[in-house]
Amino acid sequence: MVATRLFSGLLVLALVGAVPTYSIADTPSLEELAAGMADTADEHKAVASYYRGKAAEARAEADRHRRMASAYGGGKYVEREGMKDHCAGLATSFESVAKQYDALAAAHEASAK
Repeated sequence: MVATRLFSGLLVLALVGAVPTYSIADTPSLEELAAGMADTADEHKAVASYYRGKAAEARAEADRHRRMASAYGGGKYVEREGMKDHCAGLATSFESVAKQYDALAAAHEASAK
């Protein structure tokens, strides 16, 4: 019984050791893959669609932070003003990110033509 458990444990360790490991740092990002592999009009349209989706996500985050900023408005405390400024700054940053994604999408849409 002990020998069976020992053998099973060693087998598991051997199998785990045989499984290759991958590092995220070694793999290109989805953006790098998508942009680098887009050759046909349909592929460029697909990449453009992906970037439009990322722009929409960034705008949703910007809206969320604008709502949070307004929730902090009118407060008596300095901390509230700090949080309001923090959220307003993030909203501006997310809007900038959305514009960058829009530009990437527009470039791929132009390549699709």
